[in-house]
Amino acid sequence: WNKKEKATGKVFRVYNVHLDIFEDAAYLGVGKVLERLSDDMKKNKMPFIMAGDFNVAPSSETIKRCYANTDPVMVDHTKKLTLTRHGFMNRGEMKKIDYVFTDENTAKTVSEPDVWDDKLDGIWLSDHFPISVTLIYNNRGKRCMHLWRNRQTRQIQV
Repeated sequence: WNKKEKATGKVFRVYNVHLDIFEDAAYLGVGKVLERLSDDMKKNKMPFIMAGDFNVAPSSETIKRCYANTDPVMVDHTKKLTLTRHGFMNRGEMKKIDYVFTDENTAKTVSEPDVWDDKLDGIWLSDHFPISVTLIYNNRGKRCMHLWRNRQTRQIQV
């Protein structure tokens, strides 16, 4: 969907992704998203954010497909992260399966990702750690848009 940032009026696209847990289906699913993204960019070139639960490891063919995409080129802002899913620590395998991608121009405005590892009364609120990035769209360094991704809450806060 398209989102207009309130402070600057900048318009951008947001693609929220939640892919299948099976690698073959995830690969096909990301292909559909990339095709849609490419078609949208041909109609109206504007900044984009693609974020969500890809359900695959960084070494998977699904993520390699994102890295290899050239129309448009995609930048992974979670590349340095090693853990985004903890499965409530005792019940699941700890791994990285959540990602935030943008186009090359938008990438220049994106902060390093922040992983929220908070607990409420000693309880994890999700089996994923929410990941946030900040996009800065003006030359004064004022934060204009904050994006966060969480299994239960997928929102844009402006």
